[in-house]
Amino acid sequence: MKRRYVLILLFCIVPLTVSAWFMTGEERDQLSVDAGIEAIRSGNYAEAFNQLIPLAKEGNPEAQYNMGWLYANGFGAGVDVPTAVYWWKKAAASNHAASQFSLGMVYLTGDGKTIKKNVPEAIHWHMRSARNGYVEGQEMIRQLYETRKRAVLKLYPDIATEPWFSKKKSAE
Repeated sequence: MKRRYVLILLFCIVPLTVSAWFMTGEERDQLSVDAGIEAIRSGNYAEAFNQLIPLAKEGNPEAQYNMGWLYANGFGAGVDVPTAVYWWKKAAASNHAASQFSLGMVYLTGDGKTIKKNVPEAIHWHMRSARNGYVEGQEMIRQLYETRKRAVLKLYPDIATEPWFSKKKSAE
């Protein structure tokens, strides 16, 4: 009877172990990022940090974005917006649109301490996220166009030629 259970366990465990051998580094990294995101969703921020920080340090933009999110919200430690900005800038350098949007939001409002409100910088980051197809960035640029038209036009005088830009969309 014991032997039967051992065989069943072997048939379950061995395929998982063997499949891990054939995974690419990118696939293993994605599993760790997914595990980190799942840990965030379940409120296990220490586990999220442990899953994400090695990948963030190696340059994984999704891990960097989520590290920024952890620091911006104070999950696992106190709120640390400058460190969040550090991670988001790293991810944004790889064209990570959600990080670009997050940077835009930080510069649109400032953090009340070390990050000063900077509307042109906010417009810059929102435009980058919008051009990368990030719907929230596109909507934010449309809203900024409505509320700060001069600032947007100064930086992007040809904004109306963007295929996703329509002044009507923000009014709907």
